[in-house]
Amino acid sequence: MKRITVALSKGGVGKSSLSLGLAAELAKTHKTVLLDFDFQGNSSSTLIKKADFDIADVLYGKKAVADVVQATEIENLSVVPMIGTKPDFRMYKKEYAAAEPEIIVELTKQLAGMGFEFCIMDTSSAFDTFEENIIRATDEIVTVMNLEPYALDGFFIFYNNLMQFGKTNGIHFKCDKIVLNKVDNRLAVSKNIAAEVHKNFSTFNIYTIPADQNFNKCINLRTPVQYMKNTKIETLSTLTQIAKGLAD
Repeated sequence: MKRITVALSKGGVGKSSLSLGLAAELAKTHKTVLLDFDFQGNSSSTLIKKADFDIADVLYGKKAVADVVQATEIENLSVVPMIGTKPDFRMYKKEYAAAEPEIIVELTKQLAGMGFEFCIMDTSSAFDTFEENIIRATDEIVTVMNLEPYALDGFFIFYNNLMQFGKTNGIHFKCDKIVLNKVDNRLAVSKNIAAEVHKNFSTFNIYTIPADQNFNKCINLRTPVQYMKNTKIETLSTLTQIAKGLAD
């Protein structure tokens, strides 16, 4: 099973929208599970109507992951949900994550044993001990950023912290995919930041999602962007390209 984490230590950049889009795209050809580690639970509430148990129950050892994972209405796509209103997950992050660095590694091994071929992990905007535990269980990281002032500075900080963590701990993961969100070439700031990204990360695979209201609203409307009317062709094409790159 290939384990993919969508991450950036900044909120509101489209991590959950991208996680959902990639999970739905990969599910077209592979058995896929989305692990929701964002305490807002946006991915979960988009894919399922309710959950009696969530990822916190697995982390605390109250439930096996097989008892918590739920099939969605999308063929081949399941979710390990997050109930955003429960305090358990935040308490686990604060009190126990440091003592269990391999817990996500073990969790993903169990999901692989259930026959899943891809695992997409949606993260919060933090980069603390728990997120480090997620990175330990990651084969590839996909980053996403909005084209706005200081976005590139924030990305540099996140990327450097990520690389330093991997080097210090002897953890090997791939991180060569950047998704630029809300790209509008009519705006000088959008064009200039995109040009800087291409200049500074010329060896990376850089993907573009245009200023697309569907991509921004799919969480609130509770459906992956592929299943919404009038989604821009460029958005759909980008998701297909990223999924293909992840599957190769």
